[in-house]
Amino acid sequence: MIVARNAEEYLEEAIPELKMTANDRSQDVRMMVITVVEYWLTNMDINSLKKFEKDLMLLLLNGVAEPLLEDISDKSQ
Repeated sequence: MIVARNAEEYLEEAIPELKMTANDRSQDVRMMVITVVEYWLTNMDINSLKKFEKDLMLLLLNGVAEPLLEDISDKSQ
């Protein structure tokens, strides 16, 4: 996952993979996706955030709807 500052230019290529990872069978992997998305939403520069906001919000909504693990759902809210 891309969590370094100023690495947002690579996020466009990573979004499709991130969407697949968000639906992984492992709940630990799904929790890490939510953790990384939360980090991006709070640390990404505003111009990049505007560009990727809809994709990141969809990933958070996926976490809110988590059927198996309340921790993921709670962290997504």
